[in-house]
Amino acid sequence: MKTAKLYNYIDVMTKKEYDKQYYQANKERKKANDKQYHLNNPEYQQQWYLNNKKHKQEYEIEYHKLLTLPYYIIYLLPDYNYVGITNNPTYRMRLHKSQRNRNTDNWIELARYENKEEALAHEARLHDTGYEGGKVCYNITQEA
Repeated sequence: MKTAKLYNYIDVMTKKEYDKQYYQANKERKKANDKQYHLNNPEYQQQWYLNNKKHKQEYEIEYHKLLTLPYYIIYLLPDYNYVGITNNPTYRMRLHKSQRNRNTDNWIELARYENKEEALAHEARLHDTGYEGGKVCYNITQEA
């Protein structure tokens, strides 16, 4: 009958202890690298931002275009009884979270429209029935 070999774990340090020793041993080298690569240099960071500003703006515009849908949706945020319209739901929900601190995890798509005027008309009718919405006044002409 074979017996399992028992290892002596007394000498093995925890990851936390190892990380602490590694940091202490390499503290000076890390500081030198930080200085060398200008990680803590505000002038370098500002210059990097200015050099890459145009590229970043172009990237954000292209990314926004990729997320834009070819149709408009009317959506509902049930927690707030809020109805809105968008053709870029990812961006719109992010704005709700950042600007109004609203929970957008359970938003519901109510309808899709090919053109904006029909979607705005439907949204206005929903606002008339009691749903909350943006305070923008839409000038929509109704044909008799």
